[in-house]
Amino acid sequence: MKYLVIFLVLTLFVSVPNSDALRAVWNLDEIVERSDVVVIGTIESTWMDIRPFEDYVVVDTATIKVNEWLKGEMDSDTLEIRYYGYWAKMIDDLRGRTIFDNPIHRYESGQKVLLHLFYEKPTMVMGEGYYPSYEGGYIIHDDTVTSQNGEQMKLEDLRQIIGNTLENHVNAEPEINPVPEEKHVGENHNPNTPKIFRDGSTKFVNPDHESLKYYKTTQVIDDTYLGKNVQQWQDAWDWELEANYKIYQDEFYEELGRLLVKNEITRVMNQVGIVNVHDDFDVHQGYSLQSLPPHVGFTAVINATDGNSYLVDASAHSNRVSYYSVTQLSFFDTTKELHLADILSYPQTVHVLPEDGNKSRAEPSDLIIHVSNNTVDFVNRTPETIRIQESGTGEIAREHELSWIGPTILPSETDQVIFDKPGIYEWDARKAPTPENPLWWDSHAGGEIVVLADNLDGLPLEDRLRMGRAILQNSEIPVSGMGVGNAEHALKVSLRSAVYDMLPDAVQYYQGRAEQLIPFDIPIIIEG
Repeated sequence: MKYLVIFLVLTLFVSVPNSDALRAVWNLDEIVERSDVVVIGTIESTWMDIRPFEDYVVVDTATIKVNEWLKGEMDSDTLEIRYYGYWAKMIDDLRGRTIFDNPIHRYESGQKVLLHLFYEKPTMVMGEGYYPSYEGGYIIHDDTVTSQNGEQMKLEDLRQIIGNTLENHVNAEPEINPVPEEKHVGENHNPNTPKIFRDGSTKFVNPDHESLKYYKTTQVIDDTYLGKNVQQWQDAWDWELEANYKIYQDEFYEELGRLLVKNEITRVMNQVGIVNVHDDFDVHQGYSLQSLPPHVGFTAVINATDGNSYLVDASAHSNRVSYYSVTQLSFFDTTKELHLADILSYPQTVHVLPEDGNKSRAEPSDLIIHVSNNTVDFVNRTPETIRIQESGTGEIAREHELSWIGPTILPSETDQVIFDKPGIYEWDARKAPTPENPLWWDSHAGGEIVVLADNLDGLPLEDRLRMGRAILQNSEIPVSGMGVGNAEHALKVSLRSAVYDMLPDAVQYYQGRAEQLIPFDIPIIIEG
C-alpha cells in the first residue's frame, strides 16, 4: 500500500517562505506537537496554479488521496497541497529570479512520502491552502522513513510518537469566553454595549478556536435549507450529505454552511449581548478550501442597538461549524490630517513570549517607529536564550547570508536593537542551539518593524508598498487580502465581503482612511 502521512500545522506565527520571509525549522517533536491534522494517504496527482502576482507566477499543487485520518478527522478523502516546486522553479529560472531560502519540493503521483504542512490564510501571495515544510519531508520505503537530510527511522516508531502526542487530545465544543486582542478606544460606559467591549477593546477572539477544529452547536434559529433545520442537518448521516452534494454540487455545502454559520453567529450574539437593530442579517461567503467537503469561511456585519457595527467571523466544514472572532468596526474622520504620533507604536517594546498553544509568541509582533527614535526593546519572557536577527536562515553555517544579527538575550532579560535607516525590517527571535540540535538557531517568533522618516522618496517603490501594507495590516481596516506584486505597481486592498454590504460607500471611505494612515505617497487601490 502506498502511504502519505501529512501533518497540517496552524500558522498563526510562522509563514511559508516568500522572497523575504523566514523558513521555519523544527525538530520532529515540535512538528508533532504543533500539528492540527494527521492523515495517511497517497499522492494522487500533481499540477500547478497560475497566480496574478509578481513574486510567484506559478505555484505547484498536489492532490492527496486520504486513506485514514489520524487526527482532526474530516469527512473528505482528498486534500490539496501547495508548494514551491518544479514548475515554479522553472518559471523563475526563465524569468531570471531567485527566491531566497526557498528549497524546491518535488512530489510525484504514487509517491510514498511523509510531510508536515502549514496552513496559510487568503492574504498569502502563493494562495490560501496547505504548504509543506522542507525539513519535515520524508520518503517512505516499506517500513522505513527517510528524511530529505538522509536521516532514517521506522514508520512504526513515527506512528508511536504521533499516538503518544495525541493521547490526551480533546476535541470538544468551545465555550464562548473571548479575550481581548486589540484596543483602539477609551472605556465605553454605554449600558447597551456588550460587556466584553466596555473596557475599550475592539476585537475579541475565541481562545478555543483552532483551524480545522469544528463542532456541533446548539440550534437557536428556525431557518431551514432543503427542508431541514440546523439540528436535523447536524444529525444527518454522511451518505445523506454525499447524496445532496451529487445533486447540488458546491452550492450544497456553501448553502448548508451559510445556514449553520448564521445559527452560530446568532448564538454568539446572544451570549456576548449584541442586539441586532434589524430582524435579520446576511451571511457572506469568504474563502473556500479545495477539499470535499470544503472548508468555507463566512462573515457577517451586525448593526447593533448600541450604535456600533460588529464583524463576526466563522467557518463551516460539512455539517459542523467554528466561531473565530467578533470585531467592533471603528470609523474616523478621514478629512483630518493625522499627526505622526497617531501612527507610531508606543511603547517601542516587543515581548517575546513562551509557547502557549496557538497564542502569539510576540506581543506585539509588529511596530511602526520613526528613524529619529529608532530603538526597540526586546524582552525575553521565555525560559530559553534567544537571538534577535533578520528573518532568514537559522543555520549557523549560513549566518553570513543574514544582513544583520542582533543581540542574544538571556531568559527574563531585555536588550535593544537600533534601526538606523528607514525601511521595513522583518525580524526573527530564534532559540539558541542545544546539544540535540547544535547547528541551528530554532525559530520561535517573528514580525516586522516599519521605520518611517520625514522623507521616504529615496526608497524604492516596492519597499514603500510593503511598508504601507504593514501599516494597514496593523490598522482597524477589515482587510481580507493585500498585494504589492501587481501590474498596477500599487498596494491593492480587498475588504471583507460583508463590509461592502453594510457600508455602501466602503470603497470611498476606506480609500480615504488608507491614504490618511500611510504618511507617504504610494498608489493605493481599494478593490470594490
